[in-house]
Amino acid sequence: MSDREQPETMVQGPAEQKSDQYREIYANFSRIGMSPWDISIIFGTLNDVVAGKRPSVTSEAAIRMSPNQFKAFAIGLPLIMAEWEARFGEINVPKQFLMSAEMMRAGLAAAAEHAQALQEAALAEDKPKEPPSKRRP
Repeated sequence: MSDREQPETMVQGPAEQKSDQYREIYANFSRIGMSPWDISIIFGTLNDVVAGKRPSVTSEAAIRMSPNQFKAFAIGLPLIMAEWEARFGEINVPKQFLMSAEMMRAGLAAAAEHAQALQEAALAEDKPKEPPSKRRP
């Protein structure tokens, strides 16, 4: 091999080890929330569902990520889902479990308005207070 030739190398992720607090859970329920600083995914299990009664959920774990990490995570999800369905078959999710596009747009718009209001309030608190003007008699 000449000096200019480089052996092919595989790009690998970081070395991984499990913390003492690591645990695996089963979840058949998830909810995503956000703040200006992070995005959270709460995983849980639906308790016995009884017709006519509001279902309840036992929350098992919450994962908080920076917006950058969440976006990288979100980009990977459809890729993994497409690969899973190619190997094992399409997954059909009942429509009542999916948020309509209109509901999603409305929720995102409300969240953006709320974030804007919080930002404006924080900026207003940081402005120095002007001294009261001297009144002339």
